[in-house]
Amino acid sequence: MLNVHDAAMPRTDSPIYLDSAATTRVAPEVCAAMLAQLDGTAGFANPCSGQHEPGLRAADTVERARADVAAELHCAAAEIIFTGSATESINLRIVCRRAVRRA
Repeated sequence: MLNVHDAAMPRTDSPIYLDSAATTRVAPEVCAAMLAQLDGTAGFANPCSGQHEPGLRAADTVERARADVAAELHCAAAEIIFTGSATESINLRIVCRRAVRRA
């Protein structure tokens, strides 16, 4: 049994943060890419508005990000779905699972 006061345990006055599931740090390169989109440096438009040039550029940015993620995961870009939250992701998973069971 591990004793939390064991000499092998590092002692620190700083708190040890253990809730990274909800608040994982963003990698610096991801932060830089996102900031360019969020502050308008790279343009500012809805990627679903493909009727104008800014919307087309925004859609292209999303598709390039999808391709980058797919390459890292060794899968097809069509398999990558971006969601706005964990709740949306969980709900999507439930809906897809139900559809598979009914098929």
